[in-house]
Amino acid sequence: MNRALAAVAVASLSFQGATALRKGSGAAVEAEGRLASQALVQQLASSGFGEDCKIEVIDPQRCAEETAKKCTKMCKAPSPWLPDYPCGLKPGCSVNCRTVAECKVRLRASLTGDVNTETYDSIRVDFALQDYQVVRGHQLIKDFLQNTTHKAILTNLIKDILVDARGTVQQRLDVWKKDFKGLLIEKLGKDETFGDYKFLHGFVGNSTELVEALVPLSSMSFDTLQLANADGDQEPMVRSMLEMPEARTYAELRFTHTLAHMNPLVRMAPGFLLGALTAIKFPRTGLALGAVSGGLLWYFTEALADSLGPRILGHSDVKFKAKLPEDAQKLGAPEQLEISAWFAGTSMYAAMQSLPLNMVQAVLRNLALEATADPERIKNMPVKVVEANFKLHAERHHLAVAAGSYSDIEATIDLSCMPNCPGPCGGFIRCG
Repeated sequence: MNRALAAVAVASLSFQGATALRKGSGAAVEAEGRLASQALVQQLASSGFGEDCKIEVIDPQRCAEETAKKCTKMCKAPSPWLPDYPCGLKPGCSVNCRTVAECKVRLRASLTGDVNTETYDSIRVDFALQDYQVVRGHQLIKDFLQNTTHKAILTNLIKDILVDARGTVQQRLDVWKKDFKGLLIEKLGKDETFGDYKFLHGFVGNSTELVEALVPLSSMSFDTLQLANADGDQEPMVRSMLEMPEARTYAELRFTHTLAHMNPLVRMAPGFLLGALTAIKFPRTGLALGAVSGGLLWYFTEALADSLGPRILGHSDVKFKAKLPEDAQKLGAPEQLEISAWFAGTSMYAAMQSLPLNMVQAVLRNLALEATADPERIKNMPVKVVEANFKLHAERHHLAVAAGSYSDIEATIDLSCMPNCPGPCGGFIRCG
């Protein structure tokens, strides 16, 4: 009897999805969707669900008992003193047994995008969905998801999760930018960066304020090159360089501005001193020399500063090490970066230590995965990013997310409620 009940339960369960699918609106489009979904469930049941699909009765004993009670066809015993006996199932009968019926699929979403660094303040990361392919799952489910309507629904879900991930990555990047900006201001804003002569430092003004004003306007450029690693093998590396435009020009202008706006008596003081020294032996000559030289200094201060500034400012080379944030290190970044700064033309340049391209790609991958792993952010999201692979190409002000970049996403098709699963996910994924 137990075997019979179990068989009845399984039979009931096989028809449960199809029975549920027959309910709902009578509109033509919805009816077509129900028929397609019903056919899918029946094909899965007949072909075997496989390892990617499962169908389980939550309470099989109760299901079997209710099925036996409601759907068993009883036959009369040949003798009146014998009880009737079960001899089959009532045609079309099924019991709404509570079940878990689902198929898991893995999708590979092709990505495109870049990291734009035209100015330091506007550094942003961007990646978006190009297309997706079903790389794992029951063949019937793969075919089902290639349907134009179903593919459009899943495409929108994947786009939503990528938009959310992109926003989270950008937030983290903005924090790193702020911390790194503070470090650059601290290291490059020292007075000796702009001039080796200590007497100049007061004339240039506050170097920290100067660097603080220039860093947001700076641009960062990238290029990829082959360099020998620690083992002596050639490895693709990413080299980055920050350009602070017109840094030396600004320093020279501040130098000129400071001198030109000093108290006139202070600007004339060297001429007066020269006249006073001369007047010790030649009073009249000294008096005339002091007056003339003092006047010339007062009148030509700005011209002299413009001529003197380029000769004595902006010739320093600076090297220092920058410690990277701990959360960046946890994602695969190095503990510190070596940075070399120098002047060329009218700008200041800061070259970062070259990093293995694989390391940079791994940091971006780990950051993207972390951004999609927060349970509070994805609790209502029926798709989950489980892997990512970014292939980067460095060129000038862009780190391009090149062809071959992808993210692997898992989704669960809910057969127990399809095609009327609750939530705005198209009726075949439960969400809300």
